[in-house]
Amino acid sequence: MKGRDVLYVCGTDEHGVAITFSAQKSGVAIPDYVQSWHDVIRKTFEHVDIQFDHFSRTTTPLHRELTQHFFTALLEKGLISSRTDTQPFCLTCDRFLPDRYLVGVCPYCGAQGARGDECPRCGKWLDPKTLGDIRCKVCSRTPDQRETRHWHLRLDLLQPRLEQWHAGNTFWKHNVRSFVRNLLDEGLRERPITRDLSWGIPVPLPEAEGKVIYVWFDAPIGYISATKELSERRGTPDLWKDYWLDPECRLIHFIGKDNIPFHAVLFPAMLMAIDEGYVIPYDVPANEFYNLEGGKFSTSEGRTIDLDDFFSRYSTDALRHMLVSTAPETGDTEFTWRGFQTANNSELADTLGNLATRVLKFVEKYEDGRVPPLPPTLDSTDRDLLAAAAGCPARMAEHIDAYRLRKAQEEFLLLARLGNRYIDDTRPWETRTTDPARCQTTLAVGARLLRTLAVVMAPFLPASSRRLWKMIGLEGSPDEQPWDTAGTVPLPEPLRIGKVEALYEKIDDETIEAEILKLKERISMSEQSPEPAPADASGDASEETTFAPLKDPVTIDDFARLDLRVGQVIAAEPLEGADKLLLLRIDIGLEVRQVVSGIRAHYDPAELIGSQVILFANLEPRKIRGTLSRGMVLAADHEGIPTLLTPNRAAIAGSIVR
Repeated sequence: MKGRDVLYVCGTDEHGVAITFSAQKSGVAIPDYVQSWHDVIRKTFEHVDIQFDHFSRTTTPLHRELTQHFFTALLEKGLISSRTDTQPFCLTCDRFLPDRYLVGVCPYCGAQGARGDECPRCGKWLDPKTLGDIRCKVCSRTPDQRETRHWHLRLDLLQPRLEQWHAGNTFWKHNVRSFVRNLLDEGLRERPITRDLSWGIPVPLPEAEGKVIYVWFDAPIGYISATKELSERRGTPDLWKDYWLDPECRLIHFIGKDNIPFHAVLFPAMLMAIDEGYVIPYDVPANEFYNLEGGKFSTSEGRTIDLDDFFSRYSTDALRHMLVSTAPETGDTEFTWRGFQTANNSELADTLGNLATRVLKFVEKYEDGRVPPLPPTLDSTDRDLLAAAAGCPARMAEHIDAYRLRKAQEEFLLLARLGNRYIDDTRPWETRTTDPARCQTTLAVGARLLRTLAVVMAPFLPASSRRLWKMIGLEGSPDEQPWDTAGTVPLPEPLRIGKVEALYEKIDDETIEAEILKLKERISMSEQSPEPAPADASGDASEETTFAPLKDPVTIDDFARLDLRVGQVIAAEPLEGADKLLLLRIDIGLEVRQVVSGIRAHYDPAELIGSQVILFANLEPRKIRGTLSRGMVLAADHEGIPTLLTPNRAAIAGSIVR
């Protein structure tokens, strides 16, 4: 919609020991197992209206050939070495155990459930030999040690090039840049890239029979092979070069934070090392973790949502809206059923849906279904709303280009709220008889605002965007319209609207209570089950979530003594001489407060500007590192990771929290 040349590719990575374990447990042949899950995952993306130029997989002949080429080329350059070493072997499972099927105690932070390659809590890369109380993830037995030969990528030799490249990535998201910086500061070591398995891409060496290339080496190459497959399908076999071999092309990885090492260190190292002209990732805007009702999504713990059941009950756009509005862009967030209900009812039905119905139903009933033309003369109320609509696409684009999707979505919701306020102020139900010209102007301006909303909603709420477009009576599709002029294009004249119907259905309390009860029952059943928790498809270890005990009860009078207010962050910068502190300037309506907050390790100052927070306003002022701090921002804290509290929709700065 911005006129840029974009390819969006993705796929399923179908190798690795997790696949073999899960397939065997299911009693299904591995090829059939990965085919079934490829279909499920592709179907899920289609359900959520996510459209790829090409959705591939890592079991294609083209991908196998390209991966073996990468291995051979790096081996010839001296960047892959081999050695015989001891590796954990589980007698019960009768197999060597790869890193992710080893669990134990992290040598750095002491966390239980650390994997053999990485600690989920502190994020450090691990050598399985350093784990305390090491066990097999599948059977919990302490493994033996046996000798085996494996090949390793010499990341230690590639660190200087990675350091130079990373130094220029100053615009990356703070959480990603800090993560990579920590890995580089610790010093990169050689990483094993082969495994003793029968399922996978064979190591292309005669002395490596029975060994396959490790999934973390093979999977990211799938982005290249997917683009090659797309080129061949389009009948232009060399098209992939216009992207992967063009230094002007930007490669961007949208991932979760557990994949930062692979996309921001390992894959770039491979692309640099092979030295065949591939573009290096331009940006890796990883999000943090997304949880469910107070804990991690976990099939073994019953903390899941059945997707088929979900899509049979609720709209795709309601889910997309919830996922964006609660996206873990700077810290861990979660899906809650009551939050989902509020987002659907208040923000979609009562804001967007209500505006569309108010304008178009009025046109249908009192203007014979024809949108009145926009008059040459408008008053300030009309001009202000049209000016807000004209500026909306640019404001949203600025946020989208910075991966601030939550803020981008807030922009068009704010525009819809302005539209509802405009209808309230101009009162067409009265002016229809007292001032018909004024009434028609209201409807003309309202219909033009709806056109703007239909276009800017398209990337976020595609299904309802298309429905709104059709209701307005417009031809074509909203996602085919130019983005930059979405707020200024006039409506065609004459214009007859289409069939008007509710954009969104509200979700009642009984439905949500039933969903919460179902989730609690699933969790309870998993807790009562004597069976050991099965390995999940990703191979990640489920980590027990612990919470601080509840504090002693207080009275309502105790709470009333606290002055909690909504504040708007208008400036944020690191506090000089303090690694963990940010200096914030917060508008609370009555005044602007200066507040020192210990969130620097988790929030990028630039991302905070414009956001709303909850300020403890009558906290006694005190000096922190020589700087006066007048108040404290509130945050949810779990295991030392803060998540700033913010209203679930825009509030007036200075509003009291009750």
